[in-house]
Amino acid sequence: MRYPMRFDAISRLALLVLGATPGNSYVEVTPDTVSVSFGLYHRNFPRAEVTRATPGPGYWLSRGWRWRPGAIGMIAAGGGVVSLHFRERMTMPLLPPLPVPTTRVERIDITVEDPGALIAEIGVG
Repeated sequence: MRYPMRFDAISRLALLVLGATPGNSYVEVTPDTVSVSFGLYHRNFPRAEVTRATPGPGYWLSRGWRWRPGAIGMIAAGGGVVSLHFRERMTMPLLPPLPVPTTRVERIDITVEDPGALIAEIGVG
């Protein structure tokens, strides 16, 4: 199932710089993969590597591609954040779509329209 990212009014305009729009920013879950798309950035993760989904931390004043120790955020709104947790740390770019520099993260925080449904589908582990 596809879960569109939640965009607030300010983000709709500001994130065009990154190529991120409500039409190309989402999380998609299949039996085999979890795909994350945020504008120019797209990545597929094996479903078995995503161990759980939980309500994410607040990013009330931050928008865009965010970095926190151990996490990358794809943030387009102040609320609706879901954290996708990995079995093992994943290598992610710090400045997509550039492949370097990278960081190792244990989770991705992403804003979605229906956080409860995404959490229910992935599970809380």
